[in-house]
Amino acid sequence: MNNLLNPQNVASGVADEVLIAPVSWFTATGIKKPIGGSTVIAANHELLAGKNWVKLRLAPEKNKIEAKTIGDKGFTKMDIGTNVVIPGSYAEAHEVIKNLLNIPLIVLHKDSSCAANFYYQIGSACSPAYLTTDFSTGTTVDGIKGYTATINYTNSFVATYIGAVVAVVVPILTGAAILNNNASKIILTYDRVLNWQINPSVNDYSVPGNIILGVNISGNYTVEILVDTPFTTGQVVTISYTAGTNKLQDMAGGIAANLINTPVVNNL
Repeated sequence: MNNLLNPQNVASGVADEVLIAPVSWFTATGIKKPIGGSTVIAANHELLAGKNWVKLRLAPEKNKIEAKTIGDKGFTKMDIGTNVVIPGSYAEAHEVIKNLLNIPLIVLHKDSSCAANFYYQIGSACSPAYLTTDFSTGTTVDGIKGYTATINYTNSFVATYIGAVVAVVVPILTGAAILNNNASKIILTYDRVLNWQINPSVNDYSVPGNIILGVNISGNYTVEILVDTPFTTGQVVTISYTAGTNKLQDMAGGIAANLINTPVVNNL
């Protein structure tokens, strides 16, 4: 509790961090309901396949976590909030934050003065946290570009999480296209180097009206999907992917998400 009531920031040049995930991403959480006034969560949080914590590096000496009591005696609750500046380019920060607004969240806030596996948990499956932000932040007076965000949570207990945390970075699809020089091939492009030694099966992909003849990881970032019937100019094309035995992944083992009727840009 001392660190909640007396916020401590990291040393200059070293960033703190928060891990954020929507409640809907969990298959199980370490705690389901309040237990007394202070709770240690040791059971691991479990996320859905393909889902991982959103890990945000915070601007040093700009973030803080505070708690205060509210309500009448006998009905006292803790009003817990963490105020952070999320550094990064304006476009990148906007994309991250907009997907977390106005939805139930569980947030793990790392305090640099505590052990490596010690987090304050803000929000739970029953009483989630919510994030709000000032979209006009731009660049702060200290020259830090990013967003000021507030994560709020009110309940009758304070939780600390000491379970396992695996913040895995996964390859994200950045493009799906048919090039103008090959009408029988779809090119999927990802943002991370793919593991070419683990090649997905043709049965993992589907394209309406076509049979998949081949799947090949080509280069560092692309997957080539060969179909039996050439596409035509103006044809609307979608592709789906369901991970099989050989899951599409990056060199660190991050598993790419499934695709459901993802639009393909037709450049023919």
